[in-house]
Amino acid sequence: MAVPAILGWLTWFLLNRALKKSGSQYLAAQAGILMLISLYIDLLGNLTSFYSQWFWYDKFAHFFGGISTVAVLFALLQHWQRLGKIKLPLIWLAIFAINLSISFGMLYEFEEYFEDYFTGTDKIGNRFDSADDLMYQFAGASVTAGALTFFIKRKNDKESC
Repeated sequence: MAVPAILGWLTWFLLNRALKKSGSQYLAAQAGILMLISLYIDLLGNLTSFYSQWFWYDKFAHFFGGISTVAVLFALLQHWQRLGKIKLPLIWLAIFAINLSISFGMLYEFEEYFEDYFTGTDKIGNRFDSADDLMYQFAGASVTAGALTFFIKRKNDKESC
């Protein structure tokens, strides 16, 4: 039950620690807040059985998971771009962040399966659950990547004027 929360916080801690050691700034606080909210949505769903009580809770959790993972990944990718470690056009950063988000969503589906198998949490529900979860993860990731791309491009256009 706490595995995603622990892994999420550990990932956030290690990323920021590595950035600090390299003399860089921390990742955007807004991305961290979104990740924190996402982890607590999952934890709340597990502790209160919201996943089995409300049909829409799992969809909401995965949609928000897509939002938070893309926000964190976009912040990290942009940071590497500023350091010159990667060089990609903004649209490719967005596509890469979406694909990584879906990959993390797939790993989370494995975690859900094993959690159900070993503890009987009933997070999977039916045979369409994993595909449904990944679709909502993709939707949240795409909306966020699109919005971030739009706002960053708009900001860059204003700065170049």
